[in-house]
Amino acid sequence: MIPHTRKALLMVLLLLLAAQSITAQSRTEEAKKRLEGESDDIGVSALITFLEIGAEFMPEFFYFRAIRPDEVPLRYNAIPYYGRGRYNAGIRNFSGLEDDGKASLVQLRLNTSMPQGSLAMEQFSGELKWHIRYWAVHSRYEQLREATAPYPIRQFNVAAGRKFRFLENGDGVLYLGFRTLGLGADHYTGPELMTDFSWYFREPFSAHYTYSSMVQTYGFINNHEFGLQLHRQNMSFGLSYRWLDILGVHFRTLSFGAGINF
Repeated sequence: MIPHTRKALLMVLLLLLAAQSITAQSRTEEAKKRLEGESDDIGVSALITFLEIGAEFMPEFFYFRAIRPDEVPLRYNAIPYYGRGRYNAGIRNFSGLEDDGKASLVQLRLNTSMPQGSLAMEQFSGELKWHIRYWAVHSRYEQLREATAPYPIRQFNVAAGRKFRFLENGDGVLYLGFRTLGLGADHYTGPELMTDFSWYFREPFSAHYTYSSMVQTYGFINNHEFGLQLHRQNMSFGLSYRWLDILGVHFRTLSFGAGINF
């Protein structure tokens, strides 16, 4: 073999070894580097600010006041499909009767991961939503684990939100709160903006979408979740597709969950 060919093969081998050492690093570790500002992919640190979200310019959108003189206070159904008819779909009660429905509603849900593929992650989460007339409180703990990572990703958030007018068989909330993300022994905490939509489109099913964005020094941490649920009385069972974006590093998982309303 001629010397030049040997040198070329040696260089290719060294490059492959270097590439293997780079790709051997898990996405979880890369996300941690970006959160600490150590990655060249981040570029210049983002100038981060939260826009003030006010409802004064759109009072009819949020439940700040009644838009009809005969509008009754917002009430809730623990059983989304408890009968047939226009007003009997979804957790919001539009029957017009003061003694119908509940002034507040608590929703609890647990999720665990389905069999995983090469890009998906192990996941476990517990979630609480408390709807109180025109307000809502949300809290969730979640743990995601990448197969090649030395530590899991842990998230916990607490947020309070204002209900807004959606479809009569739907529900929506705009939340402001705080989120903590843990990577190993390090924790990153910041303000969070979150939206949550539920659509009870056809008995006995519903569709759900949640988006949240947390501010960090070098960018944003974005959470998305889309799910379909099957309802039986005040219980629900469903599948959720979950993806997490930590400053451009993406994580995905598919989970199964069960919930209860009371």
